Amino acid sequence: MKILVIEDEQELSKSICQYLANEQFSTETAYDFNTAFEKFLYTIMLVLFLILHCQTATACIFKRIKSRR
Repeated sequence: MKILVIEDEQELSKSICQYLANEQFSTETAYDFNTAFEKFLYTIMLVLFLILHCQTATACIFKRIKSRR
């Protein structure tokens, strides 16, 4: 199982992925909404949302996911 880390700050994203790797998790990163959405739809089983201070983007992702089901 992979965890998709969605974070636009690349250094923070790297730190999170390194921590998760140390805990034996496989990760994949996305730095923007479109990349995250495509990866979620096609390759990722678990999503770790780390879009800080951006509730609108998170809500939009959930709406698009729900509309595809």
